[in-house]
Amino acid sequence: MELSAKVVQRSSTIAADGDAVPTPTDTGSPCEVRKSVSMDVGEAEATRTTLSAFKGFNRRSIRRRSSKRFERPEPTYGQDTESYESIRQRVFQERAVTNAIDALQERWRMLMFMYNDCVDLNETRKQRKLTKLCIIRQFELTIIVVLFLLMCLPIFILVAIILR
Repeated sequence: MELSAKVVQRSSTIAADGDAVPTPTDTGSPCEVRKSVSMDVGEAEATRTTLSAFKGFNRRSIRRRSSKRFERPEPTYGQDTESYESIRQRVFQERAVTNAIDALQERWRMLMFMYNDCVDLNETRKQRKLTKLCIIRQFELTIIVVLFLLMCLPIFILVAIILR
């Protein structure tokens, strides 16, 4: 209680629906919300609003001034080809720019050479893997045929002995 006695309270009430303003001594109905704000100087302010104010937002339309847009003409970029060509000629006459372009072209050639080399290497690896797989399958087929003949050989010998 000592703390509240030291704080000077200023109470103001605001009704959101514009009807009669309730007094600070009211206990408040269940549809009212009490909110207090502490000030830097030690004052406390209590504001009472109804819950109907929290259901929606008060929207205010903000108009943009479109007249300012229409006063300025739209810029037309890329239409001054003569000055662009003179700038391009001046830039290409500088030795640093041509050296940089040559260096970039050489790097591009090296990158394309490495790319083509990697593509060739990948194709060779795929071809080698495919040939290895074909050889393995041929070897497996040969082993299966030999095992089949070895299993059938005793049967052929028995049939040849019985038919004699």
